[in-house]
Amino acid sequence: MNPPTAPGLPPSVRPRWSPATKLLVVVLIVLGAALVLQRIQSIVAPLILAAILAFILNPVVGFFNRYARIPRSLVLMSIYVVFIALLSAAVASVVPPLVEQIRNLMAQLPAMLRDLEQLLDREIALGPFAVDLSGLLGDAETALLDVVQSIGSESVSFLGGVVAVLAEAGVTIVFMFIVSLYLVKDGHQAIDWLYDSAPPSLRDDLRRLVQEINLIWRGFFGGQIVLTIVVAIIVGSVSAIIGLPWALLMGVLAGLLEMLPSLGHGIWLVTAVLLALFSGSTWEWMPLSNFWFAVLVVGLHLVFQQIDLNYLIPRIIGRRIHLHPLVVILGILIGALLGGVLGILLAAPTIASLRVLGRYVYANLLDTDPFPAAAEGAEED
Repeated sequence: MNPPTAPGLPPSVRPRWSPATKLLVVVLIVLGAALVLQRIQSIVAPLILAAILAFILNPVVGFFNRYARIPRSLVLMSIYVVFIALLSAAVASVVPPLVEQIRNLMAQLPAMLRDLEQLLDREIALGPFAVDLSGLLGDAETALLDVVQSIGSESVSFLGGVVAVLAEAGVTIVFMFIVSLYLVKDGHQAIDWLYDSAPPSLRDDLRRLVQEINLIWRGFFGGQIVLTIVVAIIVGSVSAIIGLPWALLMGVLAGLLEMLPSLGHGIWLVTAVLLALFSGSTWEWMPLSNFWFAVLVVGLHLVFQQIDLNYLIPRIIGRRIHLHPLVVILGILIGALLGGVLGILLAAPTIASLRVLGRYVYANLLDTDPFPAAAEGAEED
């Protein structure tokens, strides 16, 4: 039996949804997606990391697939094998000295705390007021000493816990690799489906938006990897030249903190100044007291910061993520609340992408051209 049709309409014409029905369907879809994300939030971060990994590797896989006619899955598996081999070699060569430097830092931490307590064990006059800082670090020193002693006495169990954590993380890593494998292999089909599903009048706009956002994320990830390596080499080398304690560790820390825009430099500087004040230079020929050595560290860091901000970052990462530092800091705080460490790392490109989308929506609300630069270029041609 055929279903009834609306009076006066041919059987081939179906009634359209009303605006209220469309709005209700969209709201239900959004609520359903939010509920699903809440239920599976434990795997959201690995899925995002898998998507990032696939995004980074997709150009390389596409290059070999296009010019060497090698299947995408085979290229990706070869990349994973090479990556694991290089990572193993790097871990074998870098981790032992890093562990040794961390142990030395732990061993000297009690003496550094006692020096800091002696420094604060006096009254500081501020005009008519006097501030007594004696005993300020008493409880903190006791707690940190307990932590250091427990790490030293329970090193075997600590390493066992690390192994257990790494074993658990290994399952997540395997999951990420499998998901990224399928994303690289079939991700282009999902993009094509997205273009085909869009209304014909919006497909050109969608392609332009995807292109702009793709440039933002590609520039961010590719540049960030290179920038991290360059900064780690520069800072580690300069730290070793002037005799900053744990130079290798400080170089690695500087490279990793480069992923925290506007905040990483400050964190590194505070750490380096404390090391300089309480340990001084490791070179006996350095004719500077601890205080003036700390001043030297601050001066060199200020010079490097200007080089980093005005030369390295613009040329390595590019000028696609040109955000005000205050916007980046607020984005990092919001990202930390919403996504933890992952939210902090992805705050800058996410804000830049939202800016592109917001500009497009705003232009359409005002009935103006959302791509004025592209339109001007077409007219000039």
